[in-house]
Amino acid sequence: MHVTQVTQPLGHSTSGSHERYKSAERLKWEEKFDCITLMRNWMLANGIASETEISQWEEKDRQYVEAERKAAWEAFTGPILSERAELLTILDELAQNLPQSPEINRTRQKLAAIHQPVRRDLAITIHAVLMATRKIPSPARQKLLDWKQVQETAQVDRYNSQLHSDTPKAALTVPEVKPVYSENSPTVMAFEVLNTCFDVALGRDPRVVAFGEDVGNLGDVNQAFRGLQDKYGLLRVADTGIREATILGQGIGMALRGLRPLAEIQYLDYLLYALQLLSDDLATLRWRTKSGQKAPVILRTRGHRLEGI
Repeated sequence: MHVTQVTQPLGHSTSGSHERYKSAERLKWEEKFDCITLMRNWMLANGIASETEISQWEEKDRQYVEAERKAAWEAFTGPILSERAELLTILDELAQNLPQSPEINRTRQKLAAIHQPVRRDLAITIHAVLMATRKIPSPARQKLLDWKQVQETAQVDRYNSQLHSDTPKAALTVPEVKPVYSENSPTVMAFEVLNTCFDVALGRDPRVVAFGEDVGNLGDVNQAFRGLQDKYGLLRVADTGIREATILGQGIGMALRGLRPLAEIQYLDYLLYALQLLSDDLATLRWRTKSGQKAPVILRTRGHRLEGI
Protein backbone atom coordinates (compact mmCIF):
# COMPACT_ATOMS: atom_id res chain seq x y z
CA MET A 1 0.00 0.00 0.00
CA HIS A 2 1.28 3.45 -0.91
CA VAL A 3 0.13 4.99 2.37
CA THR A 4 2.32 8.07 2.12
CA GLN A 5 1.21 8.77 -1.44
CA VAL A 6 -2.52 8.59 -0.75
CA THR A 7 -2.64 10.48 2.55
CA GLN A 8 -2.06 14.12 3.39
CA PRO A 9 0.42 14.66 6.22
CA LEU A 10 -0.80 17.71 8.12
CA GLY A 11 0.55 19.96 10.81
CA HIS A 12 -1.01 20.82 14.13
CA SER A 13 -4.40 21.21 12.44
CA THR A 14 -5.95 21.37 8.99
CA SER A 15 -5.89 25.16 9.23
CA GLY A 16 -2.10 25.17 9.55
CA SER A 17 0.42 25.29 6.71
CA HIS A 18 1.14 21.73 5.61
CA GLU A 19 4.20 22.94 3.68
CA ARG A 20 6.05 23.30 6.98
CA TYR A 21 5.82 19.57 7.58
CA LYS A 22 6.82 18.28 4.16
CA SER A 23 10.10 17.96 2.35
CA ALA A 24 10.83 19.76 -0.90
CA GLU A 25 10.69 16.40 -2.68
CA ARG A 26 7.23 15.66 -1.29
CA LEU A 27 5.90 19.08 -2.30
CA LYS A 28 7.31 18.65 -5.80
CA TRP A 29 5.69 15.22 -6.04
CA GLU A 30 2.32 16.62 -4.93
CA GLU A 31 2.51 19.38 -7.51
CA LYS A 32 3.24 16.88 -10.27
CA PHE A 33 0.56 14.38 -9.26
CA ASP A 34 -2.11 16.79 -8.05
CA CYS A 35 -5.42 15.12 -8.92
CA ILE A 36 -6.97 18.31 -10.29
CA THR A 37 -3.99 18.88 -12.57
CA LEU A 38 -4.05 15.27 -13.74
CA MET A 39 -7.79 15.46 -14.42
CA ARG A 40 -7.25 18.65 -16.39
CA ASN A 41 -4.53 17.02 -18.48
CA TRP A 42 -6.69 13.93 -19.06
CA MET A 43 -9.59 16.06 -20.31
CA LEU A 44 -7.27 17.86 -22.72
CA ALA A 45 -5.63 14.66 -23.94
CA ASN A 46 -8.99 13.01 -24.63
CA GLY A 47 -10.53 16.01 -26.34
CA ILE A 48 -13.23 16.43 -23.69
CA ALA A 49 -12.57 20.16 -23.46
CA SER A 50 -10.17 22.68 -24.93
CA GLU A 51 -7.60 24.75 -23.08
CA THR A 52 -9.77 27.84 -23.63
CA GLU A 53 -12.88 26.16 -22.21
CA ILE A 54 -11.12 24.84 -19.13
CA SER A 55 -9.48 28.20 -18.48
CA GLN A 56 -12.87 29.90 -18.70
CA TRP A 57 -14.37 27.39 -16.24
CA GLU A 58 -11.49 27.88 -13.85
CA GLU A 59 -11.84 31.65 -13.96
CA LYS A 60 -15.59 31.42 -13.42
CA ASP A 61 -15.05 29.13 -10.43
CA ARG A 62 -12.38 31.44 -9.03
CA GLN A 63 -14.70 34.43 -9.25
CA TYR A 64 -17.53 32.48 -7.62
CA VAL A 65 -15.38 31.33 -4.71
CA GLU A 66 -14.00 34.82 -4.21
CA ALA A 67 -17.50 36.33 -4.20
CA GLU A 68 -18.68 33.75 -1.65
CA ARG A 69 -15.63 34.36 0.52
CA LYS A 70 -16.24 38.10 0.44
CA ALA A 71 -19.94 37.71 1.23
CA ALA A 72 -19.19 35.41 4.17
CA TRP A 73 -16.60 37.80 5.56
CA GLU A 74 -18.92 40.80 5.22
CA ALA A 75 -21.72 38.87 6.93
CA PHE A 76 -19.37 38.24 9.85
CA THR A 77 -17.73 41.66 10.11
CA GLY A 78 -20.72 43.84 9.17
CA PRO A 79 -22.53 43.66 12.53
CA ILE A 80 -19.27 44.19 14.43
CA LEU A 81 -18.43 47.29 12.40
CA SER A 82 -21.92 48.65 13.06
CA GLU A 83 -21.50 48.04 16.79
CA ARG A 84 -18.13 49.78 16.73
CA ALA A 85 -19.68 52.80 15.01
CA GLU A 86 -22.35 52.98 17.73
CA LEU A 87 -19.73 52.73 20.45
CA LEU A 88 -17.53 55.42 18.88
CA THR A 89 -20.52 57.78 18.81
CA ILE A 90 -21.19 57.14 22.50
CA LEU A 91 -17.52 57.72 23.31
CA ASP A 92 -17.55 61.01 21.39
CA GLU A 93 -20.49 62.18 23.49
CA LEU A 94 -18.79 61.02 26.67
CA ALA A 95 -15.56 62.83 25.77
CA GLN A 96 -17.47 66.07 25.18
CA ASN A 97 -19.19 65.76 28.55
CA LEU A 98 -16.01 64.83 30.42
CA PRO A 99 -13.16 66.88 28.92
CA GLN A 100 -11.18 66.31 32.12
CA SER A 101 -10.66 62.67 31.14
CA PRO A 102 -8.28 62.53 28.12
CA GLU A 103 -8.14 58.73 28.43
CA ILE A 104 -11.52 58.55 26.67
CA ASN A 105 -10.15 60.02 23.44
CA ARG A 106 -6.97 57.94 23.57
CA THR A 107 -8.95 54.74 23.99
CA ARG A 108 -11.42 55.78 21.31
CA GLN A 109 -8.62 56.41 18.82
CA LYS A 110 -7.14 52.97 19.49
CA LEU A 111 -10.46 51.31 18.72
CA ALA A 112 -11.05 53.41 15.60
CA ALA A 113 -7.61 52.47 14.25
CA ILE A 114 -8.23 48.71 14.33
CA HIS A 115 -8.70 47.57 10.74
CA GLN A 116 -10.72 44.45 11.49
CA PRO A 117 -12.10 44.70 15.02
CA VAL A 118 -13.69 41.82 16.89
CA ARG A 119 -16.13 42.09 19.76
CA ARG A 120 -13.32 41.54 22.24
CA ASP A 121 -11.83 44.87 21.11
CA LEU A 122 -15.11 46.60 21.88
CA ALA A 123 -15.27 45.00 25.33
CA ILE A 124 -11.69 46.06 26.12
CA THR A 125 -12.48 49.63 25.08
CA ILE A 126 -15.62 49.80 27.21
CA HIS A 127 -13.80 48.44 30.25
CA ALA A 128 -10.93 50.92 29.86
CA VAL A 129 -13.25 53.92 29.53
CA LEU A 130 -15.44 52.87 32.45
CA MET A 131 -12.36 52.43 34.63
CA ALA A 132 -11.02 55.84 33.60
CA THR A 133 -14.34 57.52 34.45
CA ARG A 134 -15.31 55.45 37.48
CA LYS A 135 -15.21 58.47 39.80
CA ILE A 136 -16.98 60.81 37.38
CA PRO A 137 -20.66 59.87 37.12
CA SER A 138 -22.58 61.46 34.27
CA PRO A 139 -25.58 60.76 32.01
CA ALA A 140 -23.18 60.06 29.12
CA ARG A 141 -21.34 57.45 31.20
CA GLN A 142 -24.66 55.85 32.13
CA LYS A 143 -25.48 55.67 28.43
CA LEU A 144 -22.27 53.69 27.92
CA LEU A 145 -23.20 51.38 30.79
CA ASP A 146 -26.64 50.82 29.29
CA TRP A 147 -25.13 50.04 25.87
CA LYS A 148 -22.71 47.61 27.53
CA GLN A 149 -25.63 45.80 29.18
CA VAL A 150 -27.44 45.46 25.86
CA GLN A 151 -24.32 44.00 24.25
CA GLU A 152 -23.75 41.55 27.10
CA THR A 153 -27.32 40.32 26.80
CA ALA A 154 -26.80 39.82 23.08
CA GLN A 155 -23.56 37.95 23.75
CA VAL A 156 -25.35 35.49 26.00
CA ASP A 157 -27.71 34.71 23.14
CA ARG A 158 -24.85 34.46 20.63
CA TYR A 159 -22.57 32.18 22.59
CA ASN A 160 -24.49 30.54 25.45
CA SER A 161 -27.92 29.78 24.02
CA GLN A 162 -29.15 26.53 22.49
CA LEU A 163 -27.19 24.30 24.81
CA HIS A 164 -30.17 21.96 24.57
CA SER A 165 -33.03 21.64 22.14
CA ASP A 166 -36.01 23.83 22.96
CA THR A 167 -38.18 22.55 20.11
CA PRO A 168 -41.37 20.49 20.55
CA LYS A 169 -39.32 17.46 19.47
CA ALA A 170 -36.76 17.82 22.27
CA ALA A 171 -36.07 14.52 24.01
CA LEU A 172 -37.19 15.81 27.40
CA THR A 173 -40.61 16.78 26.04
CA VAL A 174 -41.43 13.37 24.57
CA PRO A 175 -44.25 11.90 26.67
CA GLU A 176 -43.58 8.64 28.45
CA VAL A 177 -45.32 5.59 27.03
CA LYS A 178 -45.71 3.05 29.79
CA PRO A 179 -45.74 -0.67 28.95
CA VAL A 180 -49.07 -2.44 28.98
CA TYR A 181 -49.26 -6.01 30.26
CA SER A 182 -52.05 -8.51 30.48
CA GLU A 183 -52.47 -12.04 31.77
CA ASN A 184 -51.98 -13.22 28.20
CA SER A 185 -48.72 -11.33 27.63
CA PRO A 186 -46.06 -13.85 26.57
CA THR A 187 -42.74 -14.18 28.35
CA VAL A 188 -39.94 -13.46 25.87
CA MET A 189 -36.21 -12.86 25.89
CA ALA A 190 -35.08 -9.25 26.21
CA PHE A 191 -33.44 -9.27 22.77
CA GLU A 192 -36.82 -10.18 21.28
CA VAL A 193 -38.31 -7.01 22.77
CA LEU A 194 -35.54 -4.97 21.16
CA ASN A 195 -35.92 -6.85 17.89
CA THR A 196 -39.62 -5.98 17.76
CA CYS A 197 -38.86 -2.35 18.64
CA PHE A 198 -36.35 -2.00 15.81
CA ASP A 199 -38.65 -3.83 13.41
CA VAL A 200 -41.45 -1.37 14.15
CA ALA A 201 -39.12 1.64 13.83
CA LEU A 202 -37.76 0.49 10.47
CA GLY A 203 -41.24 -0.28 9.20
CA ARG A 204 -42.72 3.01 10.40
CA ASP A 205 -40.12 5.43 9.04
CA PRO A 206 -38.15 4.84 5.82
CA ARG A 207 -35.53 7.32 7.05
CA VAL A 208 -34.43 4.93 9.80
CA VAL A 209 -31.24 3.03 9.00
CA ALA A 210 -29.27 0.71 11.28
CA PHE A 211 -25.61 -0.18 10.92
CA GLY A 212 -22.62 -1.30 12.92
CA GLU A 213 -20.31 -4.22 13.57
CA ASP A 214 -22.23 -7.48 12.95
CA VAL A 215 -25.58 -5.66 12.78
CA GLY A 216 -26.53 -6.87 9.30
CA ASN A 217 -25.86 -10.48 8.41
CA LEU A 218 -25.50 -11.71 11.99
CA GLY A 219 -28.29 -9.54 13.39
CA ASP A 220 -25.90 -8.09 16.02
CA VAL A 221 -24.06 -10.07 18.68
CA ASN A 222 -27.18 -10.30 20.84
CA GLN A 223 -29.61 -10.80 17.95
CA ALA A 224 -31.59 -7.59 18.40
CA PHE A 225 -31.55 -7.16 14.60
CA ARG A 226 -32.14 -10.81 13.79
CA GLY A 227 -33.87 -11.18 10.44
CA LEU A 228 -34.16 -7.45 9.82
CA GLN A 229 -31.57 -7.26 7.05
CA ASP A 230 -33.51 -9.87 5.09
CA LYS A 231 -36.69 -7.88 5.66
CA TYR A 232 -35.44 -4.34 4.98
CA GLY A 233 -32.42 -4.86 2.74
CA LEU A 234 -28.66 -4.41 2.82
CA LEU A 235 -28.77 -0.61 2.79
CA ARG A 236 -31.09 -0.12 5.75
CA VAL A 237 -29.60 -2.80 8.03
CA ALA A 238 -25.90 -2.90 7.26
CA ASP A 239 -22.61 -4.25 8.49
CA THR A 240 -19.57 -2.04 8.93
CA GLY A 241 -15.89 -2.58 9.50
CA ILE A 242 -14.22 -2.45 12.89
CA ARG A 243 -13.86 1.33 13.00
CA GLU A 244 -15.95 3.03 15.66
CA ALA A 245 -15.04 6.60 14.69
CA THR A 246 -16.21 5.92 11.14
CA ILE A 247 -19.47 4.40 12.38
CA LEU A 248 -20.27 7.50 14.40
CA GLY A 249 -19.10 9.77 11.58
CA GLN A 250 -21.46 8.00 9.19
CA GLY A 251 -24.27 8.47 11.67
CA ILE A 252 -23.62 12.20 12.04
CA GLY A 253 -23.45 12.67 8.27
CA MET A 254 -26.65 10.72 7.67
CA ALA A 255 -28.50 12.64 10.37
CA LEU A 256 -27.38 15.98 8.93
CA ARG A 257 -28.85 14.87 5.60
CA GLY A 258 -32.23 14.08 7.12
CA LEU A 259 -31.95 10.35 7.82
CA ARG A 260 -32.54 8.79 11.24
CA PRO A 261 -29.48 6.61 11.85
CA LEU A 262 -29.27 3.96 14.53
CA ALA A 263 -25.52 3.44 14.86
CA GLU A 264 -24.22 0.54 16.90
CA ILE A 265 -20.89 0.45 18.72
CA GLN A 266 -20.55 -3.22 19.55
CA TYR A 267 -19.36 -2.86 23.15
CA LEU A 268 -19.25 -0.04 25.67
CA ASP A 269 -15.46 0.15 25.96
CA TYR A 270 -15.20 0.60 22.18
CA LEU A 271 -16.82 4.01 22.62
CA LEU A 272 -13.37 5.30 23.55
CA TYR A 273 -12.44 5.21 19.87
CA ALA A 274 -15.34 7.54 19.03
CA LEU A 275 -15.23 9.73 22.14
CA GLN A 276 -13.75 12.78 20.44
CA LEU A 277 -16.49 12.79 17.79
CA LEU A 278 -19.14 12.29 20.45
CA SER A 279 -18.00 15.22 22.59
CA ASP A 280 -16.64 17.69 20.03
CA ASP A 281 -18.97 17.09 17.09
CA LEU A 282 -22.24 15.37 17.94
CA ALA A 283 -22.90 16.67 21.46
CA THR A 284 -22.12 20.29 20.59
CA LEU A 285 -23.58 20.56 17.08
CA ARG A 286 -26.80 22.35 18.05
CA TRP A 287 -24.91 24.79 20.29
CA ARG A 288 -22.13 25.46 17.77
CA THR A 289 -24.63 26.26 15.02
CA LYS A 290 -27.15 28.00 17.32
CA SER A 291 -29.80 25.46 16.30
CA GLY A 292 -28.91 25.92 12.65
CA GLN A 293 -28.16 22.21 12.40
CA LYS A 294 -29.08 19.07 14.27
CA ALA A 295 -27.96 15.46 14.07
CA PRO A 296 -30.51 13.10 15.68
CA VAL A 297 -28.31 10.03 16.01
CA ILE A 298 -29.17 7.07 18.22
CA LEU A 299 -25.95 5.42 19.38
CA ARG A 300 -26.45 1.92 20.75
CA THR A 301 -24.01 -0.22 22.71
CA ARG A 302 -23.82 -2.76 25.55
CA GLY A 303 -21.57 -3.95 28.34
CA HIS A 304 -18.65 -6.13 27.30
CA ARG A 305 -20.05 -9.38 28.65
CA LEU A 306 -21.90 -11.92 26.57
CA GLU A 307 -25.04 -11.88 28.67
CA GLY A 308 -28.15 -9.74 28.98
CA ILE A 309 -28.87 -7.01 26.43
